[in-house]
Amino acid sequence: EDLARKPDLTFVQLSDSQFDDKTVPRYKARYAYDEQMNELVVAQVNRLNPQLAFMTGDLTNKNTEAEWKTFGRIYGKLKPPLYAMPGNHDTLYDRTKLDKESLGDLLETGLSNWKLADELAGKTESDRTALFRHFMQRKPYYAVEKNGCVFLCLNTGVASVDKEQMQWLRDELERTKDADHVFVLGHYPVLPAFGNSIQGPEAQEILTLLREYRVTAYLSGHRHRYDYRMHDGVMHMLCDCLCWGEYRSYQVYHVYPDHIDACWKPIFRADGNRPLYERVSFPEPRFSSK
Repeated sequence: EDLARKPDLTFVQLSDSQFDDKTVPRYKARYAYDEQMNELVVAQVNRLNPQLAFMTGDLTNKNTEAEWKTFGRIYGKLKPPLYAMPGNHDTLYDRTKLDKESLGDLLETGLSNWKLADELAGKTESDRTALFRHFMQRKPYYAVEKNGCVFLCLNTGVASVDKEQMQWLRDELERTKDADHVFVLGHYPVLPAFGNSIQGPEAQEILTLLREYRVTAYLSGHRHRYDYRMHDGVMHMLCDCLCWGEYRSYQVYHVYPDHIDACWKPIFRADGNRPLYERVSFPEPRFSSK
């Protein structure tokens, strides 16, 4: 029914595929079905055949080479182009805190990941997104444009946005102020109501920019649950995860000139308490001013 309405653009938001290589015992049960669930979502998205797909972070669980290769093997079958952003699990640990006290049973993994990053760079690597950049062949933040829609993809992997990236976001919002639709995407939410989000002044600065530039929506993941809230005229969508939990699901967005249909789609129905599909429509804030 939604596709029959002929939207200007259909895209999907996936989040937290979070593949685990099963090398740390405490993760084995939680991630027992990570590959099967992600294979299911790839098959479903391919049937839908949207123009674009976005993954808002945590592609891996421990940021290891094996997990990145699993991601590439499964998502290499995805038909629409995939645009991913790094999450906290795709970000190398703080190099000054590579000790047992800080990392516990993840110390060996943390040391191995930095060693691999250094080998790939041919020098001592300083960028904590080094493995993301290598395996995804993509910068940690960038812009995508399609059918009158602009997507500004942020690197929020350390629950923060530094001054350089904040200036880039401001410049991109100014550059695209006359676009029909502008979406901002990041792994971490910025609304305090969603919890465990970008903190303090940085979150407030982003919220102010979203309001000032009449951004269509801010799309995030990280929380492993589905939620949505309108804040200062901007819709904030929280995408569920694909790796573990009761309702593994993703989002389907249909874009029209005056509104967006945001559709919650579980991979499977765990019980009869939730619908198989839920549509939430919200207005395009830029349409009324044209």
